[in-house]
Amino acid sequence: RLYKLDEMQPPPAFAAALQAEQIRLSLDRRQLEKALAAADKARSSGSEVTPDLEYACLEAYIAAWHAAEKGQRSADAAGWQDRAEELIAEIDERFGKYWRRRAEMLLAESVTRGGDTQNMAVLVRAAESLYRSGQLAQALQAYDRAARQAAQAQQADAAFDYAFTAAAIEERAGHHAEAAQRFRKLAIGAPAHDRAGEAHLQGIYNTARAAKAGDASSSPAYLGLLNEHLSHWPRSPTADQVRLWLGAFYERERRWPDAIAAYQAVRLDHPQAKTAVEGISRSFDRWLA
Repeated sequence: RLYKLDEMQPPPAFAAALQAEQIRLSLDRRQLEKALAAADKARSSGSEVTPDLEYACLEAYIAAWHAAEKGQRSADAAGWQDRAEELIAEIDERFGKYWRRRAEMLLAESVTRGGDTQNMAVLVRAAESLYRSGQLAQALQAYDRAARQAAQAQQADAAFDYAFTAAAIEERAGHHAEAAQRFRKLAIGAPAHDRAGEAHLQGIYNTARAAKAGDASSSPAYLGLLNEHLSHWPRSPTADQVRLWLGAFYERERRWPDAIAAYQAVRLDHPQAKTAVEGISRSFDRWLA
């Protein structure tokens, strides 16, 4: 019936719907070559292309990717991944966010089913889609894979960004101890990176959250992390925040001279300089008392 309707030269929108169904029917019958031929015909005929037809073509490309992987044809698999990524970019440009996100979800599902990819753009797009849809565990795995691949490709900035995002996902999930470990490892592993201080600061924050939540193993580490931060990044934009936390820590411990020294090291032009001055005054009063 599909082929008979096609021969009747239906209106463009209806023809596009028929082409999408032809692709899906071939995929359901495991006739991959027919599905790909129909997809190529649909995209090269110059006829009207609808978002659903583009989505069906994407289904065909992803099926071809998995078939190439199964046949251990890595070059072919990489080629189909590239075509899938290019098609998603076209869908985004032509049909907007809704269809882009549907396409990215299809790609993400493919990656989580075990689809191996060395295409960084494909992997990151899948990771972003998983994160947006609330699948944090799968998103975490995808970002970890992206970070490893970027490191292997000697793309240091990209590797740092993906690892930072993975740590942030752990934080969002409420896994503060795990997030703290990830942030600290990232910062210590690349201390000269522009965002190393920021990563380490997030590690300190998550250590405090873990201690507050009852993880006793995190409490003794807190002071060590504060001092470690000031040792590695004393002139970082994050250093004064750490000095404020250090002063507050010493106040709780009734170590008044140490609290005063920490607060006095905060720059006067820092947004929380007033808090530091108040801490100095408070610590002097209690020490004198």
